[in-house]
Amino acid sequence: MGCGQPNMYMQGHKCIVTGSTSTRKLAVAKPPVYCENNPSRCTKGAKQMIFYFQKDGNNVFNIPKMPTYNQVMGFFEGAQNDIFEDSDLASNIG
Repeated sequence: MGCGQPNMYMQGHKCIVTGSTSTRKLAVAKPPVYCENNPSRCTKGAKQMIFYFQKDGNNVFNIPKMPTYNQVMGFFEGAQNDIFEDSDLASNIG
């Protein structure tokens, strides 16, 4: 197997939020962790993009199957309310 995969993508969005009075700041993102069958292992809070099978710069290692952006890697459906510095991370586990 060669290095790199053709499925490396992440669509960046720049949003303009209007009407908010919040001063909450985004948390520093951490690498996601494979956590199938054990949600307590999932990375809580802001997560980095998945880097896997690259020549260098990988942030996901030794997992049994190809990682994808779903609950197996800690990316749960719905609003990502746990991405702020002061988030209650315990309440955001699938």
